[in-house]
Amino acid sequence: MAIKPNLNKYENGNISIMVLIFMIILCIFMLVIFDFSNIFIKREKTENIAEMLSLAVSQELLCLKNNNIDISDILGNEYENIKDYEINIQIDYDEVIVTAKTPLNLVLVNKLLKKNSISSTSVSKIIYPWSMDFSFCKRYKFNF
Repeated sequence: MAIKPNLNKYENGNISIMVLIFMIILCIFMLVIFDFSNIFIKREKTENIAEMLSLAVSQELLCLKNNNIDISDILGNEYENIKDYEINIQIDYDEVIVTAKTPLNLVLVNKLLKKNSISSTSVSKIIYPWSMDFSFCKRYKFNF
């Protein structure tokens, strides 16, 4: 003889409602995790691009090509991978500042924020061979 549990007529659907609420919370949590992982991936890529360009432009300046610096010539085939990035390069005599900026394509955060992008800045200091840091060039004092 089977014993039937004593259930109220109001308790029959509680589990399905709790499972539905749990699944909605779980889906929102997974979308947030997906968005944060995309943010970290884009941040790492913009950092790599900014560092790569600042070092490449610094190397070109050391070769005394400051009038003819072209990013597409420096990067070659890699230039195709960074076309969707906004790149700003500031060149001084002893310093190169590169800022790479790209829009974020997020799933959940795009619904909350209209414009979101991520940018990274890299600075490379140029030490020329004739500077005093290397002490390759000796300074002579002349007495007249």
